[in-house]
Amino acid sequence: MQRSVIYKALRDRAKEKLTWVQYIDLQKGQFNHPADNYPIPLPALLFEFAHLETSNQLSTLQTTELIIRISLCLQCVTDSFDTSITEIETIELLDKWDEIFNTYHGFYCENITRLTRIRELPADYNNGLIILASEYSTVVKESVDKATVRIAKPTITIEKL
Repeated sequence: MQRSVIYKALRDRAKEKLTWVQYIDLQKGQFNHPADNYPIPLPALLFEFAHLETSNQLSTLQTTELIIRISLCLQCVTDSFDTSITEIETIELLDKWDEIFNTYHGFYCENITRLTRIRELPADYNNGLIILASEYSTVVKESVDKATVRIAKPTITIEKL
């Protein structure tokens, strides 16, 4: 499994379908330590290979269930309480989860089966941001090419006694 190929396919899908996203990257804890990172343009979409569970099928074949976490980071400096001036705008941020679902549920590339959304994590409100994260399951089949050793066909002579 080449994670780079999977990441590039996910990134390219975002560029095609989520044109309003300003920044796409691997999840590296950028928003956990904002002072250690350069200013990141928002909205940002981050991908993480969150969990892998592998089982052997044959001596050279493994099946891996891969969980991909997709996190959308949005600026959220508005209020959602009733009668707030920005109530509707703030609450509509929650609909971005649906845009991510519509973009990635059922998506596949050459290395993975169709993505299936398995869970949404609670919204994380942090330092003027809202982070909406969803997890998708997919399966990767990997096989190891084993070298076949060929030997010359032996000549056999049968003698009668």
